[in-house]
Amino acid sequence: MGLELSTAATFASQFGLGVIAGLLVIAWFAAREQPDRVGAWLDVALAALITGTITGRAVHVLLEWDYFSDFPEDAWRIWYGGMSWEGALLGGLLSAAIMCRLRRVSFTRFSDALALAWPLGMMTAWWACRRAGCAYGETLDEHDELPKWMTGYLPDITGDMALRVELQIFGVWVSVVIFTVALVLTIRGWLAGFRLWTVLFLTGGAMFIIGFFRGDPARTMLGLRLDQNLAAVLIVSSVLIGFGQRRLLLDTARTISDTYDQYGDSANGG
Repeated sequence: MGLELSTAATFASQFGLGVIAGLLVIAWFAAREQPDRVGAWLDVALAALITGTITGRAVHVLLEWDYFSDFPEDAWRIWYGGMSWEGALLGGLLSAAIMCRLRRVSFTRFSDALALAWPLGMMTAWWACRRAGCAYGETLDEHDELPKWMTGYLPDITGDMALRVELQIFGVWVSVVIFTVALVLTIRGWLAGFRLWTVLFLTGGAMFIIGFFRGDPARTMLGLRLDQNLAAVLIVSSVLIGFGQRRLLLDTARTISDTYDQYGDSANGG
């Protein structure tokens, strides 16, 4: 029991650091964009966080129902680890879109802040999973020829220690790279309004590749893990939404420009 409490406390504290960091980043971004509306931006962020946590856990429980049907009390113990990042992302984005409308915050501008916060959450979630044993790497044989820095004696979700691929550390570094990309785009002012979809495109690609090295059981579809199929959907969706949003913005800008020209012509004619 002591070890379980220690693991739960470690997971909760490490993941909590990512949540705090993400909220601070969004507050910083809001202070740059709308200094008098920081509270409204944080309302949106908290709504997305709460909803994303609930939907992420719910999807995880549904996907792992073979286990949770035998231990239903564990479904609520989110502090022990276990969350569907796909469910968290979908629930969080839908909630953010609704709250942006209610709190009169531009979702496009908020999404640029979320592009910085998302990889921070990924980073700490991977690190927390290393101790909790979630999203663990495949088991290796002592004679497998892999560099030592790519392997380690790590637990699975039941606490069973074995030589495994250091998948969580790889996930941390991938998250650092994605965060760095988002930070550079923000500092340079590039891809404003499209940064989140860029980050999610990179996330989908990373999770698709990581899926080949995961050791935790998962349902399969089309010869791949279900999470890999969802990662592929995320890649395609990010591209389609990004290009669709770009076209919408261009059409809006063109409409505004045409309206301004017509107004100018009318004023000159009058």
